[in-house]
Amino acid sequence: MGLTPVEIVEALLHAAGYCGFPRAINVTRVAKEICAERDLPPVDSTQ
Repeated sequence: MGLTPVEIVEALLHAAGYCGFPRAINVTRVAKEICAERDLPPVDSTQ
């Protein structure tokens, strides 16, 4: 259960309309770093 790394990044990018694009990009970068630290599959921007 839960979300895939791709789904997490997509949800965070959808937040851009509410929190602003620069913050959404920053939180997306942090989420990708956390996924990398936990050896989760990399998030491919072409998916």
